[in-house]
Parts: sequence; structure tokens; C-alpha cells
Amino acid sequence: MKNLIKQSLISLVTGLVFTASLVIGSYAVDAVLQEPENDSTKRVSNPPNIEVINHEIVTGSPRLTITGVAQNNSEFDYELIRLEALVYIDSYQINRCFGSKGKISNLLVGESRQFEVECSHTAGSGIPKNLSYKLSVSSGRRIINK
Repeated sequence: MKNLIKQSLISLVTGLVFTASLVIGSYAVDAVLQEPENDSTKRVSNPPNIEVINHEIVTGSPRLTITGVAQNNSEFDYELIRLEALVYIDSYQINRCFGSKGKISNLLVGESRQFEVECSHTAGSGIPKNLSYKLSVSSGRRIINK
């Protein structure tokens, strides 16, 4: 019985140490990957009045690629805008696409810029008819000092 309690306590402590290391590791990864803010920009989640227009799937590319135009209808200039695409088959989400190709730099008030979002784990050919996607502006760095 004593051996069982001893082994249970060792397992509990091991699990707690493992969980703590995962939490600390996730904070470390977030700190490393988070884009630095400087005094002239402010990070904004889902920036308002950035409109995504004229978007479509590019046929014949090796990966699912969506192109379009982002238009800044806000009253702020943005140093960087990040776009993401949620890809669905019927009503089931199968991919979330974002990354280096889903960025737009220096989008000023009233300007429009072309963009391309590439989905790395979704093939660009043989696209089923029930595939759909939803584009959104996930974040931006708003210019606060000029």
C-alpha cells in the first residue's frame, strides 16, 4: 500500500512538472514569435473598416491560393495587416490559412492593395464544389505617430 501511494505521488509530481514546463514553454514561444511593438505602432485585433473585396480562388496552383484586394476604409494608416482564410467543406472547417503571403504592408487611409493567402495543407487542384472559404483581417499594426 505504501509503495502504491509513493508511486502515485511520484506520478502526480511528474505530471505537475510536465504541465508547468508546457505552460512556461508556451509563454516563451509567444514571447519570441510576437511581433514587437514600437512607439509608433499599436497592435489591433480585427481592425475595423478594412474591407476585403474581389477575392477568388486561383485555379491550377499547387496549394489552395486565394487572391483579392484589401481596402482601407478606416481613419487610420496601418504599417501591417494580416489576413486569414478559414476553409470549409460543407460546414466543417478543414484549414486555417495565414502566414507570410497573407500580409499587406503600409496600407494607408483610402488605399487598396492586392493580397494572396496560400493554404499550405490544402491542394490547389481538384477542388470540390462544396469547398468554401471565409476571409478576414485578423490583426494589424496601426500607425499612431507620424
